Amino acid sequence: MITTSSESKYKIDLEKYADCRPLLEEASRLIELGKRPTITLGRGINFAVRSKRPFKNYHSQILELYGDPYYATAICLHESAHALMMQENGEQNVRFCPPGILRRENGDLFPYGACVKCDPQPEKRLTEELILQTTILLAVGGVAMEKYTGIKEVSDQKDYDDFLVKYKTTPSGFFREGPEEFWRHAQGKASKWADVPETKMKVFEKASEYLLSLYQ
Repeated sequence: MITTSSESKYKIDLEKYADCRPLLEEASRLIELGKRPTITLGRGINFAVRSKRPFKNYHSQILELYGDPYYATAICLHESAHALMMQENGEQNVRFCPPGILRRENGDLFPYGACVKCDPQPEKRLTEELILQTTILLAVGGVAMEKYTGIKEVSDQKDYDDFLVKYKTTPSGFFREGPEEFWRHAQGKASKWADVPETKMKVFEKASEYLLSLYQ
């Protein structure tokens, strides 16, 4: 049984996306048991910060989002696509991180729903191939999530914003297209990757693992 406290803005049409049903049912079961993710706090978020409204609002918003099985399903699929491509690209120590709240250098708080990380590889030489590979990796979460669930939100704007930062700080000689064109090109590559049946199966398997780790 799939439950949600109110009409979800992340509703998944199960007639079109039937593969999502097991994830949704498991998320609903865990939520009904009263489980919620542990929210990770970044450096500098002390008691004084936690006692003020911005932090309290962000904390409540994250918990509310994870009370929605549709959101939980979508975010796990989103991050699973990132993680699987990272592993296929040869990244080391790929790991799923639960939601959290960070504090930026200017003191502003930054909440996030979840993410995947890997070990840095500073020895990699900057090439056109590496830039495209990195951009495809940024795009694939939103592309796969929309393809598998029909949802166009949940973190994909942050992925594009991250790409824009990288685009603007990369020497211009590496790009033959503007940022929007280059992003669309990467999305097309990501879409072909996500269309492979074996890839989809692996993404869903990983999403199931991530879902269970979230609601421990």
